[in-house]
Amino acid sequence: MFFIVKSLIGMPGMPGTERNTLTKLNKLSKQKTEWRRKCAVGKGFEYHIDCLPPETRVHLLQQQVKEQVEVAQAQASTESAELWLAFQEATEKKRQEAARNLQICLMVADLVEKSGMKLYKAFAHIADTTGTPLGTIKRWFYIEPGLKRIQKSDWLPALLSRQGCNTKHKEVICPEAWSFFQGDYLRTDAPTVQSCYERLLEVVKVTCWSVPHVSFFRRRIKTHIPLELRVSLRGGAFRAKQDLVPAQRRSRAGLHAMQIVNGDGYTHNFWVRLPDGQVVRPTTWFFQDVYSSMLLSYCVDVSENTDMLGLALHQMVSRYGVPTSCVLDRGSAALSQAMSGRMHRPSGRDKKHKKFDSAEVEGAMTAMGMDVTWTRVEADTAGNKGNARAKPIERVFHSKGGLGDVLDKHPAFASATVGDSVDKKPAHYVDAQKNAVSLETFLQVLASVIESWNTREGRRTEMAKARGLSYRQVFDESYSQVVIRQPSEYQLMMCLMRTEDCLVHGGGVVELKASQNPVGERNRYHSPMLYAHIGTKVSLRFNPSNLSEAVYAYDATGVLIGQIPILKDVAFNDRNGARQQRLAQEDVMGRIELMQRTTDITPIKDVAALLATVPAGNNPVPAAVGPTLARMMPKATNESELEPEYEELPMASGCDSAVAAERRQKAAQAMAKLFGHDDEGEGEGDE
Repeated sequence: MFFIVKSLIGMPGMPGTERNTLTKLNKLSKQKTEWRRKCAVGKGFEYHIDCLPPETRVHLLQQQVKEQVEVAQAQASTESAELWLAFQEATEKKRQEAARNLQICLMVADLVEKSGMKLYKAFAHIADTTGTPLGTIKRWFYIEPGLKRIQKSDWLPALLSRQGCNTKHKEVICPEAWSFFQGDYLRTDAPTVQSCYERLLEVVKVTCWSVPHVSFFRRRIKTHIPLELRVSLRGGAFRAKQDLVPAQRRSRAGLHAMQIVNGDGYTHNFWVRLPDGQVVRPTTWFFQDVYSSMLLSYCVDVSENTDMLGLALHQMVSRYGVPTSCVLDRGSAALSQAMSGRMHRPSGRDKKHKKFDSAEVEGAMTAMGMDVTWTRVEADTAGNKGNARAKPIERVFHSKGGLGDVLDKHPAFASATVGDSVDKKPAHYVDAQKNAVSLETFLQVLASVIESWNTREGRRTEMAKARGLSYRQVFDESYSQVVIRQPSEYQLMMCLMRTEDCLVHGGGVVELKASQNPVGERNRYHSPMLYAHIGTKVSLRFNPSNLSEAVYAYDATGVLIGQIPILKDVAFNDRNGARQQRLAQEDVMGRIELMQRTTDITPIKDVAALLATVPAGNNPVPAAVGPTLARMMPKATNESELEPEYEELPMASGCDSAVAAERRQKAAQAMAKLFGHDDEGEGEGDE
């Protein structure tokens, strides 16, 4: 290898100027004439690497090796796909070790190919230069991985260490025992692993199954029972749909004020005393603008009914006009024919509801030209549940920062609150009903809280967060212009791939900050491959100039998880997006059903039957033989004194014979004696 003067300036062992470098090279090349030759192009001379100082030669070889390593990493042939796949799935530590070994092997190849040195001498020379054992270098070329038989472009993955790949201790478990454990663990009662393991040990006394330690079951649950199956069988179908398929983040871009509204009723968590003395937990019906999130109108009543919905609707329409569309749930008040013009629930079954009239009446909403949309009802193992994610107003009722906090826990209602659930009852719960507030106080506080709710600045919604506006400011801005002002899109500069650690959220979702665009600050990416990493951080490698592409996720050890596609936002009223969400849920449920059919799970009845065969041990249960009722009753001590001295016989109605008269006389005498009276003695004294 020959080098020109300019390429050697500043190298280790060489001067920092061109003149001094030329002078030193001329002195070093005087020993042999073949170390110096004229340049093929241009003027000047080239100098062979053998005339350079040792430190300069080592630096040049290392520099050339690094360049070859980069080329080797980029040139992965189709024949070596398996080698490169194993290299990508390996840890970062093993990949770095393979790169260091590749540098050593490439230095040997350079000495053989370019300097004409014998292979064994090259082994010895590199071993002395780098400090690597000679036997290790020979093993790389001849034994493992045998680089003489592998193309140089595949040396990097071939030098990957296989140590620790197949050395894990495999504990043995009987298939019947694992099936029994799954049958006990995968049920909606959701028992703990420890309790299921203890019951399994009881059955082992009879069946003699081989059972490892409980920690084996904790690991095996994560590796052999898919997350979809665990969530579905232990939490129910509704939880599987809600947790495994992430909620859609529907963008409000493209809407305007009063285009879409949604409404729902909310029962407050405190007692109110009505003017007639009745104490109730009032219910308020709210209408909310979807675009701005502002509360448009409300109406209070003792319970949710059609009248309060009609009053709230009239209040909203008289103030702000008729909205284009309205989103409601499937409650009886919203489904009333007076409001929606329907005579049955929108379930597709065309069944009459007992509270609705039989005649079709054009309702108030349809008469005003409103398009009413009904939210879906999800079937669950515990019954039907509404899809609360479909209506933004459900967030208004939240107990953390919503009306459940700022209104229900207002100081004016102190000692009258009851808590938002049975497990969150306050200390004064027993006396809460006695401390009920007046209706006038409640209405005043409600009006004040709603006004402050709409006018509070610095909201974090999609349309208000970037500028720190309130709900009312966003609403007034759009309401005065009728159309939404579309924000301009920001462009990202082209740059290299970037790595960022991100937390995996529920449903297998990770987020990346995209821009300062108020329409959306973060991009979301979702894949079932992230289910096993929920709650932990993964490293994402992405192109910041085009975040709409998929990203590559790596776990904490640097192992490649896979390619994670983007989870795009959908328009709020995009029916196709709702259809895609349903298809995703059906796909998850289909995979869960397939797992249930292919998984060997002992039925819970067989689990209970096997547990019943376990002997009681040293504490047998006594037979269920108890004392009779007669033995439990105390015996009378003076039975002859308490009972009357005659034999009571039944007497037919209307019978008045001599025998009956005699018996009645004996009974009267016995009663007199019992109570300490003597009719004969009293008669003689009177005479």
